[in-house]
Amino acid sequence: MSEADNTTVTLIATSWQALQRAENNGKKALVFDSSTKLSDCIVTIVFASFFLEANLNHILKTLGRYEDMQKSCGNFPGLYKKLSWFYKEYAVKREAKNKDDLTTRIKIEFPDFDRICEFRNDVAHGNLDSIKPYEELHDLEPFFIEVGKLRNRTKEIVDKLFEISDKKAGCVIPRNKNYKDVLETYMMK
Repeated sequence: MSEADNTTVTLIATSWQALQRAENNGKKALVFDSSTKLSDCIVTIVFASFFLEANLNHILKTLGRYEDMQKSCGNFPGLYKKLSWFYKEYAVKREAKNKDDLTTRIKIEFPDFDRICEFRNDVAHGNLDSIKPYEELHDLEPFFIEVGKLRNRTKEIVDKLFEISDKKAGCVIPRNKNYKDVLETYMMK
């Protein structure tokens, strides 16, 4: 799958590579190390969430609306505020009654977005509360399954953002960058 720019390609490729390492750990590794699987799962979801935010930033900048979003949400808004602003501007058919109404709509429109944000924010703020339930199980397999699901959901959310940009904002943003081309660009520098 091609993406919009070099940054988004690199982020989602890093996420994919970590997911593949987590999946193959124990199958191909000389020594099974569950801590490697844990770190690869963390890298997978964190880089997938960075991919989501980088795409949203790219869309807003391409639409010429990034500064408008900053005026409304502040200079350094979180991912949730950015998505809420974009959603209100381009996707809401009727004004939200209140913040709870908007939150509900976002949860319906972008399933698991709240979980992706929670995980991203936990790691960004130096804690791993999001994985504590799995630590208590002493089994990483359910965590690995959730991480794979959230990574796929992240890609679906990004596809939806581009769809909204295309249909509601009237701006088709090309997604024509692939990993091989981006890698070659980095290697030439």
